[in-house]
Amino acid sequence: MDNVELIELLERLKSGLISQATNGHMDNDEYQNIRKILINEPLIKNCDLIFVKSNLNVDEFRSFMQTKFQHYSERRSYITEKINSIINHLEDHNTDIDYTKTGWDKIDDSVKQLLKELNDINDNIDINQIGVRCRETIIELSNIVYKDEIHHPSDYKDEISKTDSKRKFDVYFEYNFKGQSNQEKRNYAKSCNTLANYLTHGKNLTQLDARLGIIATVSLIQLIKSIEQYNY
Repeated sequence: MDNVELIELLERLKSGLISQATNGHMDNDEYQNIRKILINEPLIKNCDLIFVKSNLNVDEFRSFMQTKFQHYSERRSYITEKINSIINHLEDHNTDIDYTKTGWDKIDDSVKQLLKELNDINDNIDINQIGVRCRETIIELSNIVYKDEIHHPSDYKDEISKTDSKRKFDVYFEYNFKGQSNQEKRNYAKSCNTLANYLTHGKNLTQLDARLGIIATVSLIQLIKSIEQYNY
């Protein structure tokens, strides 16, 4: 679940809990579903969720609020403060990297995970792990779009390995961007691939390197999706 979806879910929870804590009611199934999602969501693992974790259903939550606060206004303020703090956390940790889903489920799921991992970087190992995921995503993408009967290079007689994304993309771009007039397009596409792979083996990497690697991966994905849509 991305930041936008989580914020929408939290706004629904806030409205429901305020109703449950005052003179209204929140559907228990909805509460339990939202509670389960929030408790297991890595993006907010460091946020204060005790008011949700400690109450298994809406009746328990009402009792919790009645014990804690006498007045409706106090209950509304408490719920609003708690949930808004989580929303603020999500907004502060937004990656600001735009991604349009491609319909290639494995690719879309991998990018979603990359954006989450970018927010949870603690050390160089985390950055290298992002590099590994970038590389695996690119390999998966190359195997989706490379067609051996169409793209196989004439000067390479052997079968291209499933993990040789560089060779596959090189010939893929040569095929789709033919001629001298398309040299800059080929260079751009190949640069995206090179930068996205850089994090896997680089040393003394920073969060900026991780961010650039993800941007390069996303750019490569969107570029290739555009090529495929155009060809189709």
